Amino acid sequence: MVLVNGCEGTGTGWSWFIPNYKPRDIIANLKRLLHGEAMVAMDPWYAGFEGDIVPASNDTGYTTIGKMQKIEDGIRITELPVGRWTREYKEFFKAAQYEEEFFIEAYTSHKDKTIVDFKISMIEDHQRNTATQEEILKKFKLTTTLSTTNMYLFGADGAIKKYDTPEQILLDFFTLRLDFYEKRRIARLDELKNALLLLPNKDKDFTVQPKETVQEPTIAGAVGHVGREYDYLLYMPVTSLFYKNMQRLEKEIDEKKQEFEELKRSNSKDLWLRDLKDLELQLDKEYPLARMPKINVDESSPEIAEEAPVKKAPAKRAAAGPQGENKKKQRCD
Repeated sequence: MVLVNGCEGTGTGWSWFIPNYKPRDIIANLKRLLHGEAMVAMDPWYAGFEGDIVPASNDTGYTTIGKMQKIEDGIRITELPVGRWTREYKEFFKAAQYEEEFFIEAYTSHKDKTIVDFKISMIEDHQRNTATQEEILKKFKLTTTLSTTNMYLFGADGAIKKYDTPEQILLDFFTLRLDFYEKRRIARLDELKNALLLLPNKDKDFTVQPKETVQEPTIAGAVGHVGREYDYLLYMPVTSLFYKNMQRLEKEIDEKKQEFEELKRSNSKDLWLRDLKDLELQLDKEYPLARMPKINVDESSPEIAEEAPVKKAPAKRAAAGPQGENKKKQRCD
């Protein structure tokens, strides 16, 4: 799950950061390992992110890029980079008025939990000077960095280990998890074996009539004393002797026999592949590939107009009127 959710933190003498990766990519690589194939390199992925994630030029991680388009009097931003929030971005616009190069004339925003939509009108001189996409991305802080040089985790032996790639993390997990799948298979076989020894006794050692009436149980070969290994028969509730309950018991025996035989024929890899298949089906159900709303930049959306504050000279204080008039104004306010 550390690859799915990512993690970031600082400990005593240590810090770590691991980006998020796509669950479907992780599942695909696990299947490759289970089939004895080589893994495919994975790139960071964030659910709902509409921008781009590209390898950094210095090979130390990735750069995430928001989405923007030039419009008539400025630009329109329809996605922020990973890790940059809309509230933080609005504060950036408000702080721009105090910079020496005051370049934002006005902006409008429309946003909710899944949509980002900013329209920025720039002062004409800055609009001409900010011509290239790289300059716009830098000026409007539309890039962030995801480092992959600080991936530290506790290994299977409990010691802190540095990983260079997410595939190394997945390989360590695969080795440990496969061993536990085999332990689980053996434990389940023992559980089924014990159940199949006890359940038939509940079925064959009682004589009941095929109707919904309570019958006195008759234990085959019962004498004055029954060993403690048969206590589970003596303490069965009387309601369990109804005909329908006995039919349900026979069905349970058949199901456990079938599961026992299937488990004997399977191995730990078969169990894991079956679980991965179920996980994929659940992902298809809960998170279809195309579920995030798209923004058509040609269509107008409901907007909240927020003009960038303009530096103004301090307003002159109005002359004080009669005392009664001032009080009247205060009450109206």
